[in-house]
Amino acid sequence: MSKYENITKPKFWICRPYEGPEEFEFDLVSIIFSDKVERFICKSNIVPHDYIPKIVYTIDEMTGFCCEVGSYKKENGEYTFMP
Repeated sequence: MSKYENITKPKFWICRPYEGPEEFEFDLVSIIFSDKVERFICKSNIVPHDYIPKIVYTIDEMTGFCCEVGSYKKENGEYTFMP
């Protein structure tokens, strides 16, 4: 059992072309960023990659909630954190 298994997953409304708005729940995946710090980003097997929010999270160990700390960009396979 992962220590992050009970974390509340983020939900976002996504408006896909020709389909209209729909709310999706995203998984959080651990990424090691270019500054060598582990943070979390949203992932989905349903939502197209271009529509996934580029939000970076950390996990508050005391409360179990994910905290938004910035955004990211991905270039040449490397994730760069932008506070």
